[in-house]
Amino acid sequence: MSQFYRPYDETHPVARSIATGSRWFDAWHAQYGRSYDQLAKQSGIVVQRLHGLSGGQPVSCDEIIALASVWGVQRDDVIASIPSPHMLVADGEPI
Repeated sequence: MSQFYRPYDETHPVARSIATGSRWFDAWHAQYGRSYDQLAKQSGIVVQRLHGLSGGQPVSCDEIIALASVWGVQRDDVIASIPSPHMLVADGEPI
């Protein structure tokens, strides 16, 4: 976790971005400023899949863990930013 870690709440920059219309993935991606190629390399999630997440596709727990690790945040912070529990899946099924 980053030494500059800031817990997720309604005042977090990602939450403010989501409140003004950004999708959860795009808000986190913009906050941490890595290119898709860098994010893919560091997370192990292929670029095409990152585009899918940006487009609103459901996200797996493993993907959340990988992204949170790269972004230096807690997985629960990422989960808290996802607008619907139906977007969180395990083995392709809603949790």
